[in-house]
Amino acid sequence: WLPVHENYRRVNVKQASEDRHSLLRMIQSVLKVRASSRALQGGSLELLEGLPVNVLGFTRKVESETVMVLLNFGTEAREFPFSACERLFSISDRDEIKNNAIRLDGLDGMILKCKAG
Repeated sequence: WLPVHENYRRVNVKQASEDRHSLLRMIQSVLKVRASSRALQGGSLELLEGLPVNVLGFTRKVESETVMVLLNFGTEAREFPFSACERLFSISDRDEIKNNAIRLDGLDGMILKCKAG
Protein backbone atom coordinates (compact mmCIF):
# COMPACT_ATOMS: atom_id res chain seq x y z
CA TRP A 1 0.00 0.00 0.00
CA LEU A 2 1.23 3.51 -0.71
CA PRO A 3 2.11 5.75 2.24
CA VAL A 4 -0.10 8.74 3.06
CA HIS A 5 1.20 11.93 1.45
CA GLU A 6 2.78 14.42 3.84
CA ASN A 7 0.25 17.15 2.93
CA TYR A 8 -2.79 15.14 4.09
CA ARG A 9 -3.59 17.72 6.78
CA ARG A 10 -4.06 20.44 4.13
CA VAL A 11 -5.32 18.41 1.17
CA ASN A 12 -8.14 16.10 2.19
CA VAL A 13 -11.86 15.51 1.71
CA LYS A 14 -12.83 17.41 4.86
CA GLN A 15 -10.99 20.54 3.70
CA ALA A 16 -12.28 20.24 0.13
CA SER A 17 -15.86 19.77 1.41
CA GLU A 18 -15.63 23.08 3.26
CA ASP A 19 -14.15 25.02 0.31
CA ARG A 20 -16.94 26.03 -2.09
CA HIS A 21 -14.39 26.50 -4.90
CA SER A 22 -12.73 23.08 -4.55
CA LEU A 23 -12.64 20.51 -7.33
CA LEU A 24 -14.59 18.11 -5.09
CA ARG A 25 -17.45 20.60 -4.62
CA MET A 26 -17.47 21.41 -8.35
CA ILE A 27 -17.76 17.73 -9.29
CA GLN A 28 -20.50 17.21 -6.69
CA SER A 29 -22.42 20.16 -8.17
CA VAL A 30 -22.13 18.86 -11.74
CA LEU A 31 -23.26 15.38 -10.66
CA LYS A 32 -26.27 16.90 -8.88
CA VAL A 33 -27.26 18.79 -12.05
CA ARG A 34 -26.85 15.62 -14.12
CA ALA A 35 -28.93 13.57 -11.68
CA SER A 36 -31.79 16.08 -11.91
CA SER A 37 -31.81 16.24 -15.72
CA ARG A 38 -33.23 13.54 -17.96
CA ALA A 39 -31.70 15.31 -20.97
CA LEU A 40 -28.19 15.05 -19.53
CA GLN A 41 -28.70 11.40 -18.64
CA GLY A 42 -29.82 10.22 -22.05
CA GLY A 43 -31.10 12.90 -24.39
CA SER A 44 -30.11 13.42 -28.00
CA LEU A 45 -26.93 15.42 -28.61
CA GLU A 46 -26.56 18.29 -31.06
CA LEU A 47 -23.39 20.36 -31.53
CA LEU A 48 -23.90 24.13 -31.73
CA GLU A 49 -22.47 26.12 -34.60
CA GLY A 50 -21.50 29.78 -34.88
CA LEU A 51 -19.84 30.02 -31.46
CA PRO A 52 -16.66 32.05 -30.87
CA VAL A 53 -13.21 30.55 -31.38
CA ASN A 54 -12.32 27.98 -28.66
CA VAL A 55 -15.94 27.69 -27.42
CA LEU A 56 -17.60 24.29 -27.70
CA GLY A 57 -21.32 24.07 -27.21
CA PHE A 58 -23.91 21.35 -27.44
CA THR A 59 -27.49 20.70 -26.46
CA ARG A 60 -28.98 17.58 -24.94
CA LYS A 61 -32.72 17.13 -25.50
CA VAL A 62 -35.35 14.72 -24.27
CA GLU A 63 -39.06 15.41 -24.80
CA SER A 64 -39.64 19.01 -23.64
CA GLU A 65 -36.34 19.38 -21.72
CA THR A 66 -33.35 21.07 -23.37
CA VAL A 67 -30.03 21.52 -21.61
CA MET A 68 -27.09 23.36 -23.13
CA VAL A 69 -23.43 22.94 -22.23
CA LEU A 70 -20.94 25.67 -23.17
CA LEU A 71 -17.19 25.27 -22.63
CA ASN A 72 -14.52 27.87 -23.28
CA PHE A 73 -11.25 26.03 -23.94
CA GLY A 74 -9.39 29.28 -24.60
CA THR A 75 -7.65 31.42 -21.99
CA GLU A 76 -9.44 34.61 -23.11
CA ALA A 77 -12.97 35.47 -21.98
CA ARG A 78 -15.65 35.19 -24.69
CA GLU A 79 -18.98 36.97 -24.92
CA PHE A 80 -21.65 36.12 -27.46
CA PRO A 81 -25.40 36.58 -28.00
CA PHE A 82 -27.77 34.09 -26.37
CA SER A 83 -31.22 34.13 -24.83
CA ALA A 84 -33.96 32.10 -23.15
CA CYS A 85 -31.70 30.06 -20.87
CA GLU A 86 -31.34 29.74 -17.11
CA ARG A 87 -27.97 28.91 -15.54
CA LEU A 88 -27.88 25.56 -13.72
CA PHE A 89 -24.12 25.46 -13.15
CA SER A 90 -21.07 27.58 -13.85
CA ILE A 91 -17.42 26.88 -13.16
CA SER A 92 -16.71 30.53 -12.33
CA ASP A 93 -18.65 33.23 -10.52
CA ARG A 94 -17.41 35.60 -13.25
CA ASP A 95 -19.47 33.85 -15.96
CA GLU A 96 -22.64 35.80 -16.71
CA ILE A 97 -25.90 35.82 -18.61
CA LYS A 98 -27.14 39.37 -19.15
CA ASN A 99 -28.53 41.61 -21.88
CA ASN A 100 -29.21 38.57 -24.12
CA ALA A 101 -25.54 37.56 -24.02
CA ILE A 102 -23.39 34.98 -22.29
CA ARG A 103 -19.92 35.76 -20.98
CA LEU A 104 -17.58 32.82 -20.34
CA ASP A 105 -14.28 33.47 -18.64
CA GLY A 106 -11.22 31.72 -20.05
CA LEU A 107 -11.12 27.96 -19.34
CA ASP A 108 -14.68 28.04 -17.97
CA GLY A 109 -18.03 26.53 -18.73
CA MET A 110 -21.76 26.65 -18.04
CA ILE A 111 -24.71 24.31 -18.02
CA LEU A 112 -27.99 25.97 -18.94
CA LYS A 113 -31.63 24.91 -19.05
CA CYS A 114 -33.31 26.39 -22.11
CA LYS A 115 -36.94 27.04 -22.86
CA ALA A 116 -38.56 24.66 -25.32
CA GLY A 117 -39.37 25.86 -28.76
